[in-house]
Amino acid sequence: MINFFDQFIMLLSTDWFKPHWGVIGINLDEAAKDIVHGGCRKIVNQIISDAEEYWLISFSEDRHNETRALFESLDHF
Repeated sequence: MINFFDQFIMLLSTDWFKPHWGVIGINLDEAAKDIVHGGCRKIVNQIISDAEEYWLISFSEDRHNETRALFESLDHF
């Protein structure tokens, strides 16, 4: 199974995409967007961890599960 959740988190962490979240169905007020955006930026740091290159990050199921849990724990609603 291909897991695109990392890419989704990385997309939400970018500044340029934040004004366009509605295009993919994410309709939150600005305060909630700020929480999710900031949280995703922290999660990207967790994804990359100590890897020097993107392809060297861990793609383990445990790391994917941790990423999803971190996202779901964001207080954005």
